[in-house]
Amino acid sequence: MFFVLLLPTPTNFKEKKMNKNTLNIALAIALSGLTLSANATAFAAPLVNFTINSPTVSGTTINPAQTPLSPAISVQSSYADSSNTNFHDTVSTHDVVHLAPTTTAPGVAYEYTDTKTTYDYVYSSYKYDYLTTSVATDPTKFDGNKYILITGSVTAAAATTINFGLTASGNYNSFTTPFGSTSPSLPSFYFGSTATNVSAVANTSYNTTPSNSTYSASSGYATPYDYYGSPISLVLAAGGTQNFAAYVFAGNDVSLSSFTLSESGGLYGLTTTTTPQIYTTSAFTGAHAIPVLAVPEPDTYGMMLMGLGLMGFTVLRRRNAQA
Repeated sequence: MFFVLLLPTPTNFKEKKMNKNTLNIALAIALSGLTLSANATAFAAPLVNFTINSPTVSGTTINPAQTPLSPAISVQSSYADSSNTNFHDTVSTHDVVHLAPTTTAPGVAYEYTDTKTTYDYVYSSYKYDYLTTSVATDPTKFDGNKYILITGSVTAAAATTINFGLTASGNYNSFTTPFGSTSPSLPSFYFGSTATNVSAVANTSYNTTPSNSTYSASSGYATPYDYYGSPISLVLAAGGTQNFAAYVFAGNDVSLSSFTLSESGGLYGLTTTTTPQIYTTSAFTGAHAIPVLAVPEPDTYGMMLMGLGLMGFTVLRRRNAQA
């Protein structure tokens, strides 16, 4: 996920103040969705490795087009990006002569306050490892109970939190009640350490399309940032290994066309880049008088003439000496 803050260029002192307030609000919103693993700092990739076993199905069949799952699937790596902005002001003043002074009248100078605001855009990039495993099954199987089971294990090279996301899709048969048409109970998710030690996943979200009687369901985390319901996670110590099992279960009048298990490790490998941008505003703050020009006194003129005469005498003497 990448946060981009676009800041308008301030055109006056008042607008710059408004931009600062807007910036603080934008940063608070952007950073509120950022969850980082405290232990997942600079570490060589990959931080985690997943092993996925062949899926188990009941009450339905795996789609012939389904790509066979390898007993060990290598993880992929992606980047989670964020941006932050710091700013600081440097204030100075300068004068602009509006009316030059003379020897008989004072002048006028306008005073301006200059504010130079430096925005330091700090771009942070984190790495995380993930794996997505999908099982496609026969979408025409509506009768009876059916489920898809995916099992596997995960190993972490350093202490981290493993997040899981579960999604499923399929079709359902609507039926009519005295209160109108309704859909049957849609699939449920289960997650645990083994196939016989699982618990129901709470807060699963559903989307249905009555026009073609299709549904989709999702729960848990798919990446360190994407949230689909209650957290489904495992905490691993450095060098630790944990087994996991994920079910999707569907009853009568509901088919399963796909079940996807997404796994991702915590963030690591932080890199930062700082790019400064400078904006300057100038505000009129007042005017002040410039004193009249001083008139030279007679003795000042006398000293100046003596100096010129001495210089002329020196030049003449050098010429005579050369002759």
